[in-house]
Amino acid sequence: MTGFGINVLGFGSGGGSATVEIPSQTAINGQSNYENVVASNFVARGDTLVITSGFWVWSNNSSPALTVDVSDITIENNGKIIGRGGQNNGSVGYPAIK
Repeated sequence: MTGFGINVLGFGSGGGSATVEIPSQTAINGQSNYENVVASNFVARGDTLVITSGFWVWSNNSSPALTVDVSDITIENNGKIIGRGGQNNGSVGYPAIK
C-alpha cells in the first residue's frame, strides 16, 4: 500500500486505499464464511473491509465475530455478522462486533 505524490483536501494523487473482501475459510451449508475476523489481518488505516453478499462473519467462542482494531477504516457489510448466543444454562453470549 504505497503511493506517490500528495493529497490535499482530497485532490491530487496519493497512496490511495485498498478495498479488501474477506476470503472464505470454508463453506458451511454452501455459505462462505470466516470465524473471528480481526480487521488488522486484512486492512490498514484508510482501507475498506468488505463482507460480500451471503457471506457470514461469525463467532462460536469467547471472541467477537468481528474485531475492529484499526482506526479510520470503512466496513461495507452486505452479509451477516453474528456473535455467539448464550447457552440454555443461563451463560451470557458474546458480541458480534468489538
